[in-house]
Amino acid sequence: MPKDPTLNFQAEELINFSQYPINQNGIPRNELIQKTKKNLCDNGCAILKKFLTEGAIASIAKEAELASEKAHKSSSKSNVYFTKDDPKFPINDPRRRFFIDQIHLYLEIILPVKAH
Repeated sequence: MPKDPTLNFQAEELINFSQYPINQNGIPRNELIQKTKKNLCDNGCAILKKFLTEGAIASIAKEAELASEKAHKSSSKSNVYFTKDDPKFPINDPRRRFFIDQIHLYLEIILPVKAH
């Protein structure tokens, strides 16, 4: 697949290094790493608000939009437990609250491979 010249970025354009100094050795970087590891251990996840720049988010959205026509799409009705409706529970029970679950899968061959 030919490379899209609009997808050539430097890390500084993608990552908010002022808030997340992962590109510099030192105390701020080490503290960030320790805090992130602790959140992963304590909560099973780490939230890095504004890790990506606004430009990076816009580029990702553009890339996804361009690839969306080739995505495999599926839709189903699910609850948060991924169980079937069970009338033995009251109607307001979370196990009886269903939402539309839409999934769009992109094959690796659709999106260009960039970094190594």
